[in-house]
Order: sequence, then structure tokens, then C-alpha cells
Amino acid sequence: MPSIAELYGYGTLAVFIITMCSLVGILLLPCMARSIYHYIMMTFIGLSIGAMAGDALLHLIPQVLGIHSHGGEDHDHHHHHHDEGEVLVDDYFYKELGLLGVIYFLFLFESISALITGEANDDHHAGHTHMHDTIPEGLRMNKVSQKTESRHELAQYNSTASLEHGAAELQSQPFLKSSNVCCGMSTLATVIILGGAIHNFADGLAIGASFTGSVKDGLSTSIAVFCHELPHEFGDFVVLISTGLSYKKALLLNLLSGLTAFAGLYAGFQVGDDIVARNWILAVTAGVFLYVSLVDMLPELKNYRGDSPIKMFLCKNVGLILGVAFMCVIAIYEDRLEF
Repeated sequence: MPSIAELYGYGTLAVFIITMCSLVGILLLPCMARSIYHYIMMTFIGLSIGAMAGDALLHLIPQVLGIHSHGGEDHDHHHHHHDEGEVLVDDYFYKELGLLGVIYFLFLFESISALITGEANDDHHAGHTHMHDTIPEGLRMNKVSQKTESRHELAQYNSTASLEHGAAELQSQPFLKSSNVCCGMSTLATVIILGGAIHNFADGLAIGASFTGSVKDGLSTSIAVFCHELPHEFGDFVVLISTGLSYKKALLLNLLSGLTAFAGLYAGFQVGDDIVARNWILAVTAGVFLYVSLVDMLPELKNYRGDSPIKMFLCKNVGLILGVAFMCVIAIYEDRLEF
């Protein structure tokens, strides 16, 4: 168990860094006018999928089931025998890694098959052509915009304005029409801000509960949340701009919604003292991570090909492999991490 100083110190630092993801929107804004934007977003989405699925399978689920050891503790499960100075890896790690390997192999098989046959590209253009004159590419990759399309009237946007014209035209001519609620914010913007605040609170709660178990568990969950927040926060930022908000106001609102993660963090510290409650929180977190990564994001990653399918394929796989690799490094070397 970490000390109070470690708990609040490392936990607050982790959430602070994650909250700063809200600023990534303005940092990546110049990329919106370049073709590299799509490759960056797909790499981040792949990174998010690998990190979340890896954290759920390699850290959260084993901890909930009581088969995850810390500092060489014996939990009545078998270890591979190593000499002193060698890395000790639990048997469950190889099985969970094999599970991830099967998922990745199937993804790879479908992706390569689509590259050879061109099926995914045909499906992509057939199913999304009607959106090309309405929603910029960046928004079509964002789940929030996809889920709100059916509830909000889309303005006709038949000019040649697109990512190549930059985000300035999106701000001056908003294409997501919605009635104003308060302070010049549209219904869509309000929904995104409130939804983001609740989402960030839940992230903070999961991080807080993880840190009460150990600093290493908190670190792994924080990395998974961080990787997930990069594309998520940037997508929210783009949608907010598209509703007509100024850059500064969109950035400020996005940042304020991220501050609820601190409330969730400190609530997680209190609830995490109860082992039963902490395990339930971690179980729910693992379920959310698996659903979001494998059900929401993986199909999007698999079907999107872009103008250069081979380059996009490489970016997707780099992101996936790096995400899982981060979680594997923590799982293997966590007993040697010193804080």
C-alpha cells in the first residue's frame, strides 16, 4: 500500500498530466490542414486501443481475480523460476498476452485481406460518401459526432471548405446547427461538455482506486487513460469549434470539463480503502476499457483506410503494438519500478 504522500502526490500528478490533454487540441490544430492529421489520429487511436485492452487484460482483471502479485508476493499461483536478478513473470501474463495476440492476429488478417481485395475501401466510400460535403474528415473519425448526428440537424456545407482550409473557416461558418442553451453555447456543445465532465470523473475514480492498490497499478491505469484521452479530447475540441465556439472558449470549456477528474481521483482514494469496493471499481473499469477499445474503437480503426491504405495500415499497427508494449513493460518490470 502506498503512503498518503505517495497516493496524493503521484495520483494528483497523473491526473494533472491527463487533464493537460485538453491542450493537445490547440497543439495539433496546425495538423488539421495537412494530410498527416489522419495518420496522427489513427496512430493515437491504435495506441489507445492497445493501452486500454492491455491494461484491462494484463493488470485490472488479474488484480480483481486476485492473481496479480506485487513485490514478489505469493498468491498461491505458479511462477516461472528465475535466478536472483532475473525478471519474475507470472504464468497468467503469458496467457493474457496470448489472448491479446489472437485478437491482434485476427485484426491483422482482416486488415491484410481488405488491403488485398480493396473491400474495406469500397465499403468505406459507399457508406460515408454522403458525409463528405457535410462533415470534415476529423469529425467523421470522432465517435461523439457520429452519435449526435441523428439528434442534430446538419447544415448544408457545399463549399470547398475542408481541413485544407484550416479550422478558421469551421469557426466562422459552423456546420453543426443547434439551438443555443446558455452563454452562447449550443445544445451539442453543452452535451459534449457535460458528457466529458462525467467521463473524466469516471476516469479519475478508476485512477484513484488503482493507486490505492499500488503505485504501479495506478501508473498502468493512468497510461491507459492518457492514451485514450489524447484522441478523445482532441475530437471533442474539434466538435466544439464546429458548433461556432471560439478557439479560446472551446479550449477553456474542454479544460474545465477535465478538472472533474480530480474530484473522481480523490473520491477513488476514499472508496479504494475498501478492498471489495476497489475491486468492483476496477472490474467495471476493465469492462469499460474492453468495450470502448474493442467494440467502439477497433472497428473504426479497421475500416478507415484514407488516401494511402498501406501507410494508414502501418500507422494503425504501430499504435496498437506500442499501446500493448507499454502495458507489457509495466507488467514485467513493475516489481523493479522504484518510486
